Amino acid sequence: MLYYGGLALVLALILLQLLDEVLGKRLATHIGHNSEAYLAALVLSAWIQYVRPRLAGRRAEWPTALLVGVIKLVIGIALVQTHLPSRFRTLNEAFIALGILIPYVQARRPLSRVISYGMPGVVLLLVLVIGDRGLVRDQAESAVMLILIPIGLDLIDRGILQSDAVTSVRARWSWYAALVLIPVVFVALRKGAHVDGWRQCVSFSAGDFALSAAVASSLASGNSCRIKLDFIAIPDCVNGTPVELEAIAVNTRNDGTFETVGSAGALPAGIQAVALSLEHVHDKDAIAGDSTCHFDHILLDADTVFADDFE
Repeated sequence: MLYYGGLALVLALILLQLLDEVLGKRLATHIGHNSEAYLAALVLSAWIQYVRPRLAGRRAEWPTALLVGVIKLVIGIALVQTHLPSRFRTLNEAFIALGILIPYVQARRPLSRVISYGMPGVVLLLVLVIGDRGLVRDQAESAVMLILIPIGLDLIDRGILQSDAVTSVRARWSWYAALVLIPVVFVALRKGAHVDGWRQCVSFSAGDFALSAAVASSLASGNSCRIKLDFIAIPDCVNGTPVELEAIAVNTRNDGTFETVGSAGALPAGIQAVALSLEHVHDKDAIAGDSTCHFDHILLDADTVFADDFE
């Protein structure tokens, strides 16, 4: 019960915005950014330990597992559509992952290799092919869970779901050590800012540009909002393409009200496209908690690029 109580306590402190008062701002920042993982661990562990064995072999097993999975998916999708504070909305990724993982773990073991290798393999392929765009970007935490959890349960530590499975103690300890140490190393090596946001490639061939946008923010210390334009000399905004000119517009208010920001200037010859990014920037020491950027009515010259409230 200490495990469940600890996870529930950390999650509650994050949602109530009390974690920094307990752990200090610097440590709370790193821990507070992983609320999706704490929720998923809490729910999935309880399902495996308490619910799965009680349903096994019963007529209600699959109707119950599928119904719970659908409910989790509905909650996740609903959270995406809401305007709740970001600390609540971000939990959509945990609920969406749980909607898939609960039926997955309910299945009797051993699974065929097509399923046990296929599920994380397909998700990993989508991540590699799509990259930092669209659904993969918006559901990054879900993708990580759908890759790592099946690997852990069906390839490394199979005894969790199959009591008679033979596993390697060395492999198990190496796996769990890697899950702990790799994120710690990346955090320690992390330099500069972390950026979340939305990116759109727009065809553009004019000799100069004029950007206008409405931006509103409510930010904790170490966070900022910005609009970035990367003008390039090819028609497709492929990652790694040399940027011919970069323009950045930022807002100055931090009271939740909209203000108009802009940027304008001449362009080098040969420009064919612009990558327009709406960004929420977190400095390496940014304080955890609610920080929101709202972007609306993005105009690039006479063309409307974005005409809705985007948080």
